[in-house]
Parts: sequence; structure tokens; C-alpha cells
Amino acid sequence: MRRAVFWTLIFLFFLCSGAAAQTIDYDVILGSLIEQNGSFDGENGIIYASKAQFNGETFLLTVGAKGNVIECAAYDDADGIECTDILDIPFGSKGTYTVSVVNDGENNFLMAGVNSTYGFYTIENDFFTRISDINFEKKTDIAVCTGGSVKAISSKRDLYNFFNGLKRDKINAYSMPNYINTLSAEERQRIFETAAACADIMEYNANSCNYDDLMRYLLPSNRNFRALTDMQNEYLPESGGLSIVNAEYIDDILLNVFETEPEHPSVNSLLKRGFCFDNGYYYYKNPFNVFFATDVLDIDAVYNLSDELKYVIFTDIYRQGESAFPEYSYMILKKKDIGYAVKRIGMGKNLLSERELLKYTPHTANSFEKTQKAPEHTGTLLMALVSAAAVISVCGIIFSVHQYTRK
Repeated sequence: MRRAVFWTLIFLFFLCSGAAAQTIDYDVILGSLIEQNGSFDGENGIIYASKAQFNGETFLLTVGAKGNVIECAAYDDADGIECTDILDIPFGSKGTYTVSVVNDGENNFLMAGVNSTYGFYTIENDFFTRISDINFEKKTDIAVCTGGSVKAISSKRDLYNFFNGLKRDKINAYSMPNYINTLSAEERQRIFETAAACADIMEYNANSCNYDDLMRYLLPSNRNFRALTDMQNEYLPESGGLSIVNAEYIDDILLNVFETEPEHPSVNSLLKRGFCFDNGYYYYKNPFNVFFATDVLDIDAVYNLSDELKYVIFTDIYRQGESAFPEYSYMILKKKDIGYAVKRIGMGKNLLSERELLKYTPHTANSFEKTQKAPEHTGTLLMALVSAAAVISVCGIIFSVHQYTRK
């Protein structure tokens, strides 16, 4: 009997120890926060983000500035990713206010105060809670507020490096095979050239294309596309603040790179649409007051969505004014007889989930749905097996008792 119970317990142990690791989309939350609030610009925006351990639980911790308030927010994934709590730390024009994250060797705590008088905060029952002073081993200063203004101690580069680390976690968690190492040198170069040409388009979706938005970015960056077309680009001298480029060159890019039918709006459309067509040329105003450019560094991952569609992830440096930001970006490319057409662009945007990629692989939807439902079936099977094992164990006990009473 003891031997039967022992093997039953061993069986249950191995049965219950097969849980799969879960990937948490903290990159989506942080990406959305940066998109909504921007990174810190000297007055407002996200200053700092990290994975922080409060009372043994892991949270995404963000610190940002809004007006005369430092906002500390924590996010968890207990019921899908949601904001756990927000701690607002107001600051005034008098005194020196500081916000830091400290660690006692096991857990993190927020430390905030004015003129060297500090309070310590942890998270208890989903709320930021002030606690008594602690002895800490490590301190990370985030922001100092003096004279009513905020100075970020944590750098913008640190913020983006952490954000990119979250994206790397997502790339590593994809169940799809990465074919980057199976590409020929020629194919890899063609993908790189396509990414480099389109990098300043910023965002594009062929399924919901806004033609004027596409032209708004394409016309000022048209020189980037010379490697993707056999047409010669021809420019006339600027006239009245308007740049002028031959339509044959632009139309070839629209047709072959973006598979979009060109439109030739009349001169009267210039003020409304920002560009117009006349006598074989496009006339346009540069709509951007700040210099920006993107340098593609390397192709990191290539996933085959179908025989002709590829999901490509690459690293790049986005430059705006005097600032430069490393980032992960993506494109969905359609293979053609020569080169690729672009179906989607997300420069510095949140990487696509495998469920989102189903839009481009409809023939795999059923198998994907079955994969997603598998844990439910596994759970049902597990419960059935546990119940069966319990019945067997109980029957064994009853049988042993019965045998003992017979003696």
C-alpha cells in the first residue's frame, strides 16, 4: 500500500510541474506611456522605468513628471496587465525634493522627500503604502526638483535601453522560428536596403493607408529610396519655399514599394494636402520643423508568415534634433519577383503579438486558436487525471483497511 501511495504522489508531482512560463507584455504598457506622454523633455514625460520587486511581487515601475507633480505608477499582470496604483509626489518652488528607488537586498522601495527628510513606500494590498525607515544597500536617484523645476537624474538613454530590453524579451518569447541565419547574403542585403529606405516613413499600414500621411513622410525622405527603384530622381530648384521632384520617380516608389496607386492633386490642393502635382512634378512643403532621421543598424529577426510575407525586426538609431535614441522597429514585407513591397511599418512601435500577426497568416488561424486553447484542455485533462489518481488512492486505502479488518 505504501508503495502504491508513493508512486501516486510521484506521478502527481510530475503531472503538476509542467506549467509553461508566461510572457508579460510590459513593453506594450511602457510603449503606450511613452507614446501618450513622451519621454522627459525637461518639464513633462516619462523619466524612468524598471522591473521592481515590492513585497516579493514583480511590477513595472514608471516615474514621470506632470506639471508640478512627480507621478510614480506600478503595473502588474495579476488580472491582465493593469495599473496597480499611482503615487503622486507634489513639489513646490521652495526646498529640494528628491525621488529615488532603493533596495534592501531583496525588495525595492520608493524613497521620496524634501530637504533630506524622506519617506519610504512599498506596495501592500495593491496600494503604495508608507512604511517606517529602512536600511538599504543600493540607491538609484531618479529626479531632483528645485525652484519648481524637475531635473532628471536617470537618463533618457537608460529609459530606452530598458524599453529595448523588454522588446528583446518579447522577441525571445516568440514561438515562431527565426530564419535570420538561413537567409542568403543577397536576400539579407535586400531586406536591409528596404528597411533603410522606409525608416523615415515612421508608421504605415497598407490595410488602412492614409495616402496624405504617407506622402507627408515619403516626399521629404524620397532620396532614401534610390536603391529600390530604377527611375532617376530629378529635382528642380526650390520655388517659393516648395521642393520639387519628378513624379515618375515618386510614382514608381508608390506603385512598387507601397503598392499604392498614385494620386495627382491639382495646384489648388497644395494648402489643404501639403503637396500637389503639375506638369510631371510634385511640389511640396516640408511639414517638419525639427530635423529627424533614422539609421538602420542591423536585421535581428525574420519570421516567415506565409510564402510571400515576412515579419522583420531590426535595430536602428532615431535622431531628432540633437538627440539620438536606440530602438527596435519592425516591418512586414511582401516578397516580389525582384525585391519587396512594404505592407506595414512600425518605427520604434510596439512589436506585434503573435495574435496580431494572424491577420497576415489567415491559413494558420485555426491551428493557432487550437494552440491557444490547449492549456484549457490540459487543465481539464489534469483535473481528470488528478481525480482518477485520488479515486485510485482512496480505493487502495479502503482495500488495505478491508484486508486489515479481515485479519
